[in-house]
Amino acid sequence: MSDMFDTYNRVYANSVARTARHNGHKAQTIINEKNDRIEELENDVWGWAAVASARGEVIDTLLEALDAQHGGPENNPYRAESKTKVVIPNGEREGENIQERDRIFLTSLKRIIENNCPHIGSWKSLIRKISVI
Repeated sequence: MSDMFDTYNRVYANSVARTARHNGHKAQTIINEKNDRIEELENDVWGWAAVASARGEVIDTLLEALDAQHGGPENNPYRAESKTKVVIPNGEREGENIQERDRIFLTSLKRIIENNCPHIGSWKSLIRKISVI
């Protein structure tokens, strides 16, 4: 009778071990897929950061051209301080009042977030988190 229980326990233990190995392999596959997806998303984030940086350089170049057309930065209407008294929270221009160009940017950003991606939160929280102005 003892042999029968020993055999049963051995078969049961082998079954449990086989199931555990199978579940371990399945879990590792899921972990690998998630890690690949995270890496893909990180690359997307870096790509968008590069695009934003390049667009910033285009904007600066266009502002310099407008400066030349208007006789200097002090005469450029897009560099004039905005009537909206908002202070830039971070970045190179931290503490400065926004300019008219910033007001246009923030208005567009607010509209885009509200219409396309409200799940990321408000434009104000985004501006506080990252340096985009």
